[in-house]
Amino acid sequence: MKSVGWKVLVAVLAVQLAGCASMSKLGNDFGEWMDQLQEMVVGSSTDTSSGTRDEAIKKYGYRPSQEQRIEVDGVTNTPSRVAPGDTLESVVRYTVLAAENVQTVRLTVTRAVIIDREAIQLGQQRQWESRQGSHTSSVKLTIPKNMPKGDFTLVTTIFDGKTTKTAKTTFSVI
Repeated sequence: MKSVGWKVLVAVLAVQLAGCASMSKLGNDFGEWMDQLQEMVVGSSTDTSSGTRDEAIKKYGYRPSQEQRIEVDGVTNTPSRVAPGDTLESVVRYTVLAAENVQTVRLTVTRAVIIDREAIQLGQQRQWESRQGSHTSSVKLTIPKNMPKGDFTLVTTIFDGKTTKTAKTTFSVI
């Protein structure tokens, strides 16, 4: 079997989860709008610990002899209804568990908006070493000024080198 890059996997998963605004709503500004959309991530992202490894082990019934594990605990957009030019905050809560002797796990997080069943990656993927336990990842997104009205799906993907977990949430441009 031929190896497929994780970016391709992210795009395929995002497309499978899709359900969003139509390309016909984009009008003549499609190219300009797509360029703005890809640069939607603004400011810095934050990643904070929100629970210990021991708490996560109890919550998920994890045994250290099991494979490394990622769980998505929740995802929200605030506000969920935004006007073009406004900023929304996307927050993902997730848990990372691994064997006791593993201090940190390398994670890659990607966010994409689904437009007519096509995943458009927002900004750059983020990579870092995460301690075991529960965490909160937050990023602020500025909506392009010429983004059409409609409902959109925001897909967040967390990848640990073996496992991919995907969470989706919607937001509306009003």
